Amino acid sequence: MSRTQTRNEETEKQIELLRMKKTMDLLRSATSKSNTSMISLYITPGSAQLIRANKMINEELGIATNIKSGFNRQSVLSALKSARHRLKLYNKCPANGLVVFCGLATLAKREEASEKERMIAIDFEPMRPVKTNVYTCDKLFHLEQLEDLVEDENEEVYGFVIMDGNGALLGSLQGASRKVLRKFSVDLPKKHGRGGQSALRFARLRLEKLHNYVRKVGELCSQTFLDLQFHGSCPNVKGIILAGSAGLKDDLLKSNHFDKRLRSIVLRSFDLCYGGSRGFEQAIMMSVETIGSARLVRETRLLERFMDEVGRASGKVCFGFDETIQALEMGAVEHLLVCEDLDASRCTFRNTGTGEETIVHLCEEQEQTNQGVGKSGARLEMVEKESLMDWICEHHKEFGCSLEIVSNRSGVGHQFQCGFGGLGGTLRWEVEFYERGVDSPVAGEEEADDDSVGHVFDEDDYAF
Repeated sequence: MSRTQTRNEETEKQIELLRMKKTMDLLRSATSKSNTSMISLYITPGSAQLIRANKMINEELGIATNIKSGFNRQSVLSALKSARHRLKLYNKCPANGLVVFCGLATLAKREEASEKERMIAIDFEPMRPVKTNVYTCDKLFHLEQLEDLVEDENEEVYGFVIMDGNGALLGSLQGASRKVLRKFSVDLPKKHGRGGQSALRFARLRLEKLHNYVRKVGELCSQTFLDLQFHGSCPNVKGIILAGSAGLKDDLLKSNHFDKRLRSIVLRSFDLCYGGSRGFEQAIMMSVETIGSARLVRETRLLERFMDEVGRASGKVCFGFDETIQALEMGAVEHLLVCEDLDASRCTFRNTGTGEETIVHLCEEQEQTNQGVGKSGARLEMVEKESLMDWICEHHKEFGCSLEIVSNRSGVGHQFQCGFGGLGGTLRWEVEFYERGVDSPVAGEEEADDDSVGHVFDEDDYAF
């Protein structure tokens, strides 16, 4: 398989994962007036599991007819019938199992949200196999098991141990997800030549505290990176990176308190300039050669290249809604960078006088302040609206660019989201951008003054 095909498959998985997370956000915002009308159904893979689920739903339909409250009875019956209809769409259970959500609820995140409830019916095959059969009928959708299923697929987990004279940090990295698992501080005595006859006693006290410190870190590593609840426990990470200042990390590696099962998977050990959270970030970037397949490392490289092009004013970058879409239409974008939290819409406005249609991209704040009036004073009517993220995911291949969905978990990712609007890209050649049409909608004074992006830039946004 070529490198291009592999990269395209990774992009498709990122898009599928992003859509799954949006669906979860929608379900998480659902609320119901009834206490037992929202059904969450998880079905494990297997030929007989779908039959058992259908049988259980039919039994629940018979039980639900005995509910005394007329409103609750009707709500539960409607949800159960909808779930039964969804199950009948499948002749056999999918390879990864099946997840079904049905119920009468109000979606708070929908623009047309009102007090009136509507039937929600969603069924899909998750990205990973369902582990346990679950059926709940509650006042909310249960997404706990689904959250475990949408973790970055095929991304290995790496453990990090950061040690210095001020404390230790234990963390993990999976794909673009970085977590701090354990963290504590310590007060170690410094080396000195004072003390006279007590100098040796001071030295022994210092060595004793160092020994206790290394022992504590070793015990925490066993508790964190080993599945101790199972007999013959094995590491729950693919590899461990040891980093820190001085020789503390080397003392840990040689210590008997560091489990030999963890010692065998230590991939690399190196010095750091910082400790704690800053040291954790530095350790991730310094271990690129070791864990180069991690998504966080890959997207950080692209973002750093983007920031370098902006800092050098080379003209081979674009950012903001209008510039990026113009560059896409020209076929000039080589790498398209989109923040996974991008909250913008692709809106089509029609001039009520001439009938001419204009496509404009607005963030959420601009939509709220949109006056429906063009720059020329013409009255504009919104005739179509869709998510800009969904449009990019669907059409990016038509423009011959590679798509990278980046997160804001790293420092450079947060800067890209806040300072550049969460949308940008590197270009194949320099592009001269043009102004929007005169019939674009006016969305406040800031929009009228500077309509290249939907953000007001501060000096702190550019930290080079």
